[in-house]
Amino acid sequence: MGWTYTHKRKGQTIEEFFKDQWENDHFKILKCRTYFRREVYMLCTAIPKDGSLAYNFAAMCLIHFCPRDHDCNFGWKDMDQTCGPNYYNCPDEILDAISPTDSENANSWIAACRSNNLKKKTERK
Repeated sequence: MGWTYTHKRKGQTIEEFFKDQWENDHFKILKCRTYFRREVYMLCTAIPKDGSLAYNFAAMCLIHFCPRDHDCNFGWKDMDQTCGPNYYNCPDEILDAISPTDSENANSWIAACRSNNLKKKTERK
């Protein structure tokens, strides 16, 4: 439940970094959006090994840059939608592509993100 620190190559985007770290035959990152260099929201797809239908879900990471540490210059704390993260800046383009879920935590988090996005749109007008 803590933070993970490692080396991120210079010039490597956040999306490239997480794809290198996490993607495999059963897990893909479809979209990745960063919010103020502190929060990362990803649309991920899980492809079950048993051949059942793939499903999309949201993952969220808090990120931390440590430019003075050459070995461990990048850290993250990852959560998925079922954790009900207390960060609500997930863009609608990701929320719209999430597969339906029975998870109360996930559905509450999705609703809170949508409410926050609507509030931000209203404040801009």
